[in-house]
Amino acid sequence: MNKVLIFILFIFIATTFAYAEGNKVIAGAIEKIAEDGSYIVVSGQKITTTETFIEDAYFEVGDKVKIEVVTPDDKTSPQAVNYEYDFDVESDEDVN
Repeated sequence: MNKVLIFILFIFIATTFAYAEGNKVIAGAIEKIAEDGSYIVVSGQKITTTETFIEDAYFEVGDKVKIEVVTPDDKTSPQAVNYEYDFDVESDEDVN
């Protein structure tokens, strides 16, 4: 029983690291959002998305974001898998 549990745990850890290796983060301002939600452009890079991904994130052109992407085996444009807003970017607005 212990050997089976250890084996399952090993497989889980190995697949987790294998999945994460192919991911990278593209950070910057959103420059363009396709009308059909099929892609966005961040820092000059086209990132494949879905309309649901865009709607759930409430993205707008100009938003500062960090998009986690994975590049498919066929080397097409990177596909978005996760995101976060980048609030660390300094703003030009005065805050008083």
